[in-house]
Amino acid sequence: MSFERRPPKKTSSDLLVRYREMLDDQPMDTRVLEALKAASELVEYAAYEMARGGNSSDVATLILLAADLERRGVQIKSPLS
Repeated sequence: MSFERRPPKKTSSDLLVRYREMLDDQPMDTRVLEALKAASELVEYAAYEMARGGNSSDVATLILLAADLERRGVQIKSPLS
């Protein structure tokens, strides 16, 4: 029997802190775009998980919010002149 010490599991808060640190290492002009992209993906993930769990009352709102975040990132990346 092995008594190897396992590293503690990382919480979502730990992972978000690490992700923000990674964003800080990015060039200034890509930070907002990358943050909006990640936020969009997480909100969309939450919406699909809610739908799978049978709680669909806010799913459409979350999907629209995710799309709006993604759209804003695209607008920032290539604003209309």
